Amino acid sequence: MKDAEPVIKFLSQLGLDFFESKVFMNLLEKGPLTVLALSRESDVSRTNVYRIIERLKQWGLADERSEGTKKLIYATSVQKLELLVQEQENKSIILRKTLPEIKSLYEGVEEAPEVVGIPGTSIRLLKSTEESLAELNHILENSKEIKAILPFDYATLFNEEISNTLRRTIQKEKIAYYEILLESYTKYASVEDLVLFNLSKTFKSRIFEYDFGIDHIILIIEDRVITLYKADDTTYGYVIESEGAVVFNENMFKLVWESSKDI
Repeated sequence: MKDAEPVIKFLSQLGLDFFESKVFMNLLEKGPLTVLALSRESDVSRTNVYRIIERLKQWGLADERSEGTKKLIYATSVQKLELLVQEQENKSIILRKTLPEIKSLYEGVEEAPEVVGIPGTSIRLLKSTEESLAELNHILENSKEIKAILPFDYATLFNEEISNTLRRTIQKEKIAYYEILLESYTKYASVEDLVLFNLSKTFKSRIFEYDFGIDHIILIIEDRVITLYKADDTTYGYVIESEGAVVFNENMFKLVWESSKDI
């Protein structure tokens, strides 16, 4: 397929992740394939191909048939894709019609304070792209170690220049940096672009071949956990300063890290 990017973006809007899209596109382009052939053509492990096939079957996008001793996986008719698109359109209509009712519930609700006080914990809100970027710069200037869980690249929150500057600063300042790239990361950025950064002794990236279903970046620092996300072209976030939150997220990070693979 000459230009896969528009197709992957289209399929992602229907709910398929990057690897599911790769497998489905190979079925469309090359016709019925065995699981082994599909794994080779898609560059996806057989274990994941079996999982992906089940997902595609659930959506009605793929099925299998037997030819002698072989089981072949094939893409179903284009009508199923049309039905999935129609479902998305119907959801959009329902959400648009319901939005005024939801907005009415906000009438008289006071805006959340910038800092929320909880015994042993403080939560600080980042209400703009500028505040979020300032927090990120503060981390780079004051932290010796950063652990990150990334469903997408920093460029999605800010821009490509800031993303590259951030990683170069981490290398220059020799900050111990460990990042887990979730499966969805590959929809937004190339994992291969990080190979040179990983030549640094203090910089390490791993990819986790599944997804948490999260849509925000998590940064774990010595004394705080920072969450950054984007909505309506603005980057927001919140900072939790809590020993308990740090310990919990570090334990989660460790479990996922050990189940991830080097890029």
